[in-house]
Amino acid sequence: MPIEPLPDHPDLERLKRRAKTLRDLVRAGDDEAISLVREHHPRAHGIRADTPEAHGFPLADAQLSVARLHGLPSWPALRRHLDEARRLSRSPQGVAAGTGPDELLRLVAFHDATDRCVDHERAARALEEHPRAPRHSLFAAAAFGDPSAAREFLAVDPSAASREGGPFSWPPLLYLTYARVDPRHLPPGSGDHLAVAKLLLHHGADPDAGFLWDGLPSPFTALTGVFGGGEQRSASHPAGLALAEVLLAAGAEANDNQTIYNRGAGDATARDDTDFLELLLDHGLGRGDGGPWRRRLGSRHPAPEQIAADALQHAAEQGLPRRADLLLRRGTDPDRASAHPLYRGRSPYEGAVLHGNDEVAAMRESAGADISPVGPQERLVGAVLSADRPAAMLAAGDAALLRECRRHHGDLVARAAARSRPEAVLLSVDLGFDVDALRGTTALHEAAVRGETTVVDLLLELGADPSLLDTTHHATAAGWAHHGGHPQLAEHLEDVTGESAG
Repeated sequence: MPIEPLPDHPDLERLKRRAKTLRDLVRAGDDEAISLVREHHPRAHGIRADTPEAHGFPLADAQLSVARLHGLPSWPALRRHLDEARRLSRSPQGVAAGTGPDELLRLVAFHDATDRCVDHERAARALEEHPRAPRHSLFAAAAFGDPSAAREFLAVDPSAASREGGPFSWPPLLYLTYARVDPRHLPPGSGDHLAVAKLLLHHGADPDAGFLWDGLPSPFTALTGVFGGGEQRSASHPAGLALAEVLLAAGAEANDNQTIYNRGAGDATARDDTDFLELLLDHGLGRGDGGPWRRRLGSRHPAPEQIAADALQHAAEQGLPRRADLLLRRGTDPDRASAHPLYRGRSPYEGAVLHGNDEVAAMRESAGADISPVGPQERLVGAVLSADRPAAMLAAGDAALLRECRRHHGDLVARAAARSRPEAVLLSVDLGFDVDALRGTTALHEAAVRGETTVVDLLLELGADPSLLDTTHHATAAGWAHHGGHPQLAEHLEDVTGESAG
């Protein structure tokens, strides 16, 4: 029986109840409960139902079994793990607005770890009211990159380099890496974040400083802040790679799970840049023991090899040949599947084929990837998404195969739209796939949120219904265009929706 990761927001009382339930089920002779104990209790491999050992199974042994099921060696170790996770948990998005320099600090650090990006206009107004804000605290000096102010604070109290505080209860290094200040509004003497980072590290700041957002197991570290990305399209830090290099040279762990997510599966934009990956690979991405966060979180934090596999899977599914080539050349396993539920257990090769990314699929084959999971259905879907009309039409000559594809891949038009491939949209509709198929979103929603006017117009010509609502937010494609920051396209869709409604 494999190790079972702890759930998000693990609760000690719930785990206590689970241990009591396990004890009761073992005493009652439940086969599944006894099997779990045999697998995970170090001294109960021979326990059987209807024996004194089972009838008198103690709670302490049930607790030990539950702890080891979750990858911890003992119940006290599990409790210490939960205490540590609670200590490291922060909820920046829930911090209420304040006043004075602390409110300015909250505004400029509203970045990757929160529900909103930096509100530059409000921050600029607050900075006009408090022009000496960088000298208010070491946290502010770090956020604004003021080395003179930072030196003054550290001269008085060197230990302040590691002390948590400010609106988010962060150490200064996190304010430095997460803050984004419009260069036009920087006070005199500010903007040298590299110098301040070196000062903080020289005085003992932890280059692996970070927090668990709402207790979730993927730490938001100083590196995460530097690289940005994610659903909120957060910009990377102005000091960018140079700041990341300083942190990594000081010992920051390169296997930064949240960075790989924010610049991969969680990125609002699929981009084939490699600079950040090269830097992380140079400093150990995909190798080693995973560093302090892996030691703190255990199986809740992915192993280095898995983090690299996640980066490769993203490159395969999004069709990013430069990233894929780099990861394969640097030794990433071509067959290791991502553990992220988004990818549904697919191998990188299967993901590349299934998304019509022929160049990346060919790289996988050259790297010796296992191609056996890919069958006729996946190849037909891949041919459609790569807009290979001759190959798709040839495969679709098998009527039974085409029916199965329509049944299992009914959202193919939406997937083509999400990849901004008008030729694939047209080909999928020609093969009988429903232009309005709704699996969360329609093709029109996917094109609208990306601002793909050409694809939107094509879908409308093909009969797509702009009045359909998505199943999560119950919004039309026009609403999704608004959310994606495309007001003109949203207005166009609203006009079309009104005409069709009339």
